Amino acid sequence: MKFKVLGCSGSRQPGHNLTSYCINDTILLDAGAVCGYLDVEDQERITHILVSHANLDHTKDIAFLADNLASAVFAGRKGPVQVCSQISVLKSLKDHLFNDDIWPDFTAIPSKEQPTIVLEPIEFGVPLHLGGLNVIAFPVPHSSGSTGFALYGEDPAEHVVVTGDTGPNGGWTSFVNDLHFPVNNLVVECSFPNELEGLALASDHLTPRLLKQKVERLKIKPVLYVTHLKAIYTRQIQKELQHELAGYQYHLPRKGVVYDF
Repeated sequence: MKFKVLGCSGSRQPGHNLTSYCINDTILLDAGAVCGYLDVEDQERITHILVSHANLDHTKDIAFLADNLASAVFAGRKGPVQVCSQISVLKSLKDHLFNDDIWPDFTAIPSKEQPTIVLEPIEFGVPLHLGGLNVIAFPVPHSSGSTGFALYGEDPAEHVVVTGDTGPNGGWTSFVNDLHFPVNNLVVECSFPNELEGLALASDHLTPRLLKQKVERLKIKPVLYVTHLKAIYTRQIQKELQHELAGYQYHLPRKGVVYDF
């Protein structure tokens, strides 16, 4: 599985792209940094977007991607992109983004019969089959409908689990422990330094200390890919991770890095 990081920052600063991953060149997991990274030819290869939640830093480039692809759909060179998420997340996108006010309604452009994007609801725990991969969505504690994703191939050794934005509560560690294969690759967030734990809890995010408490509930020690660091606290968080995650193998992804899971 080719897993390319288009962006993984928890805040927008020069040199820091917002959350977006491109999988096997055709599937996006979140869309915070697509159109500023992929050229139009690569954008036209996208067939599906898995959306973890409706927050703008994870969804803003769905709007610009749709705008870029509409002409290709109109010309018959490309079918619609399927935007897949929980019903509440899709409703937010339709009501507050693709509403012909904030942005054109590309679910009906070029026409209702030939849209640029379609909104496809998914259910927790029900496997999907996208582009040769299996996908299972699971709930995480954050904003309404927040979702993590387990993605795996025909051989489950080819896999990655992505929590998306998450606070310390909720049972996603039980979901990971109960998967039918051992999870060796876990992409998980850590947004704030330990001294801002109160802010992390109020906004359903993690600190290095809270992340340690969370992953200690897992049956095995996966390789951790720690993302969503708030840019202004990057150095402080990195220093604290060295202490809190002693004994764990972990990476700090950056834009442009490609992992082979």
